[in-house]
This record gives sequence, structure tokens and C-alpha cells, in this order.
Amino acid sequence: MEKEEISFVQVVKVGCGIDVHKDLITATIRKSNDKLETREFNAYTSSLKSLRDWCKKEKVTHVAMESTGVYWKPVFNVLENAAKFSPENVPIEVNIQQIESYLQIEIEDQGVGIPEDECEQIFDMFYTMQRGDRGKTGTGLGLSIVKAIIGAHMGSIEAFSGKHGQGTLIRIRLPLHQD
Repeated sequence: MEKEEISFVQVVKVGCGIDVHKDLITATIRKSNDKLETREFNAYTSSLKSLRDWCKKEKVTHVAMESTGVYWKPVFNVLENAAKFSPENVPIEVNIQQIESYLQIEIEDQGVGIPEDECEQIFDMFYTMQRGDRGKTGTGLGLSIVKAIIGAHMGSIEAFSGKHGQGTLIRIRLPLHQD
């Protein structure tokens, strides 16, 4: 059996790993000299701004997040759905920003999209899409659970047609703790 060789193009110049546990955020940056620097932050706005500023100062190009908390499970589920309904090897766009006292996470795929009249229904229990590159799969529970978790955290989730005329954009808004 021949050994298959796989090569990757390096796109991550400086990476930051973030681990979220309740009110503590641990971030580690691998610097250009291959040394690691780790810092801890709390979940308050001023501390999150410090984390952002540190990442900018270190010229972080990519962030990887790890969390065992329920706060990030909805994001994972939405990303998983975006991958399921998108053509293979087509990027999924993720945009995260602070808007006033909320963390806004937008996940946009380039799949077949959701008809405008179904954008609210996709969060109903047992609702499944008949369309998609990989056919009908799932139980229709995932996004209803996502909506419940986000709602329990006083957040919101919405679905829209993709910004680029195709696909779906899911917007999650979660409140930030204030100092």
C-alpha cells in the first residue's frame, strides 16, 4: 500500500488558541520565534477588549476556539450545518464582532440557501430542509436546541439569505457581561 502524501499551504502566520470556561478565558499565542505566551482574561467587556488588543498587537491572523461550555455548542452546530449544506471545498465565512453590549457571530455558507419564507421555520422543532447538496439528513432538532440555548443566555439567532446572493447567513447575538 502506497503512502499518500498530503501537503498544506500555510495560511496561519500567527495563531491564537482560546479556551473558554464559564467566566475564564485562556488565550495562547504562538509567536514567530515559536515561543508560546499564555494569558488569562475574564468575560467582561474590558477584559475582552484587552484580549482583542493583545491579538492585534501580536498580529494574530487566525484564532481557534475550544470550549466545553454550552455557550459555544450552538456556534459549532451552525458551523456543522453550514458545512452540511455547502458544496465541498467552498469556504464558510465567519465574522465575529462586538456591537454595543453584544457579541455578534455571523456564519455564512455558499450552499443552496433557505427560501425567505422558511427562514424562521428552520428553528422549529422537527423542521428539516428538503434541499442541500447532501440531501435530507438530521432530525430537525439541532437548530431548535441551538435557539433554546442562545435564548437561555438572553441572546438571539436569525437566518437570512446570504449576503452574496446565495447561501444562508446565520446571525447569533450573545450579551457580553459588563464591568
